[in-house]
Amino acid sequence: MIDAESPDYFYTGWGGRGSGDFRDPYRFTDPALVPLLIATLENRPGWTQDPYLVKCQKIARCYAAVWLGRTKDPRALEPLMAILKDPANSEEGTDPRMSLRSFAIKGLGCLGHPAAIDPIIQELNRDTEFRLRGILPKVYQSETTYLMALAGIRDPRSLRFLLEYLTVFPGESEQRNLDFLIHSCMCMYMRIHSREFYAYLKKQRLPELPTRALWRHWMKEGRSYTRKCFEEEWQQLQSGEPDSNAYGGFAMGIERLGIPVLPLLIDKIRDGKTELIRTVRSLTNEEIPSNATKEQCLDWWQQNWTRWTVPFEEYERNDWNPGPLASDILRQAVLQTVGREEYERQNLHPYIRNESEKTPPYWAFGRIPGLQHPDGVEYLLSVLEHGPDWKDVPQNDLVRHFARCYAALGLGESGDPQAFGPLVKGLDENDYTEIGSDPVLGKYCMPRYAGIALGDFDDPGAVKPLFAILEKSVNPLVCRDCIVSIGYIGDPRAIEPLLRLTTDHEDWIAPITEALFRITRIQFEVQSYQKDGQWITSYPDFPQCDIQKGDARQKVRVFEEWFRDGGKWAETKSKAIYTEWKQIQNVTPSDHETIQKRFGSVGIAALPFLVEKIRSGDQDMIHIARSLVRGDIDQYPSQEIFLEWWEKNQQRWLIPYPDSRLR
Repeated sequence: MIDAESPDYFYTGWGGRGSGDFRDPYRFTDPALVPLLIATLENRPGWTQDPYLVKCQKIARCYAAVWLGRTKDPRALEPLMAILKDPANSEEGTDPRMSLRSFAIKGLGCLGHPAAIDPIIQELNRDTEFRLRGILPKVYQSETTYLMALAGIRDPRSLRFLLEYLTVFPGESEQRNLDFLIHSCMCMYMRIHSREFYAYLKKQRLPELPTRALWRHWMKEGRSYTRKCFEEEWQQLQSGEPDSNAYGGFAMGIERLGIPVLPLLIDKIRDGKTELIRTVRSLTNEEIPSNATKEQCLDWWQQNWTRWTVPFEEYERNDWNPGPLASDILRQAVLQTVGREEYERQNLHPYIRNESEKTPPYWAFGRIPGLQHPDGVEYLLSVLEHGPDWKDVPQNDLVRHFARCYAALGLGESGDPQAFGPLVKGLDENDYTEIGSDPVLGKYCMPRYAGIALGDFDDPGAVKPLFAILEKSVNPLVCRDCIVSIGYIGDPRAIEPLLRLTTDHEDWIAPITEALFRITRIQFEVQSYQKDGQWITSYPDFPQCDIQKGDARQKVRVFEEWFRDGGKWAETKSKAIYTEWKQIQNVTPSDHETIQKRFGSVGIAALPFLVEKIRSGDQDMIHIARSLVRGDIDQYPSQEIFLEWWEKNQQRWLIPYPDSRLR
């Protein structure tokens, strides 16, 4: 036992001054040490006479805070709360994880007292507000300290906060880190094995959603899922021989389910199954004595059941649906974007400061996982038309505008037919290109994001309105994204109009070239050589297009020659590839892969040739043709099924050459 009266108890714990590990959670948990730990934390005069410890008093105070929490002594609450509320302990300008306040938060999480929940949440919200206002522009992982502490406090308020937590980050990578952090905290709170949670997701076949959304879904279905798994494990235990190995396997399977299984275990203990007390003790951090009787276990449960019972009923209501969930996801994305733009304005971002720059940078915020969920379509349609209905968020122009833009992206990913009309209507809204317009709204204008969303629909009916907006919009961001969306839709009938646009719009050549490659799926053979000290890019199939590197129109000229050729190039290349294929003896899987890649370089222009070979009975060409049409047909179609599909859909994939003799 360490002498609690001696301040040199630190010697036994610090690496370099003793053989112990100062992070050992059991070394300093003796209640007799609490007065000395409090004196160390409060830095009282005379707490030690050792000059080394005086020099390292900051480190000593930090670890005293953690050790106080691990004692589980109620006397530790007040001094830890005092450290948390004192702004002098935050040490702004340094990594918050190394401040005394962060160690006090860790100590409160170890202590597990419900009175610490509200102060921890207040401090977390304060840091989040500072970051939103640009006072803390650099992102630290201080959220780990706050959220892990809340997960360690057994109280329904901690659970609600973890499920509803919204924060503002300037980048998507930090958002992914937050999702993983919340998942870790939820597993810590529930004491549920992470593999068990993912097994549940696999069985439910849930779509891609943010972590918080998946956990809310689990809160709705978790009670019935846990009961079902428990009954299966229990029946398996009862059907086998009652030996220690069988019980050990049962205990391991049950503990993976976490604390939601505790009420079921208590019911079995009431029925006399006292061997389950060990499992209850393991799930509850050994709060129950190792030799506890049935009566002691039930008395403990009567006093502590509110701390160890998951409030499933709050999420099992019939009116719970992913609509409000879409609202939460949308609000999080909007707050993040608004915070970034406000920060740029306050710090005079170069783009906003430079009035001579006519066009904003080509950059857009990304799509948000979870908004494409089918059950959220009606809510997103309402936001697109009327704006959000958040009563706890100021309804300024940026909030409303960004919410509508994000809603458009979510509707595009959903692919819901009822969203097509509203998105086409969004193309005709203000693109903020007139003099004096807000440059931020010009960068994030609705026609731009309506065009991006229509590109996700893969509907040829969107090509005509996208070309229409190109004729009247002068916002370069709108035009670029609409051209890219035309490429994603992949309608071959757009090839000729796109080539015509390059004549009058030199600045559109790059997105038009990208769109042409997406539509045709062609990979031209390219070579390079040096001539008169200049590097020349050569296209062996189109030698008249050889040109000096760096010419933006080079690839466009190749497409013009290819289109003017009328399909002869594709026919010639396809015949040569097919002839080589038929000359191969003892075909291997690598040969199949090679021939598929070679036909893939010809693009959809090879489809008429492949269809003729399929008609003549060559079954090997079906898989190659299917790969060119992006799997729009079943994975392993027969000859009859493929040819029937082609008769119905060939106009969607045939290229309308000027010479259409191959059609």
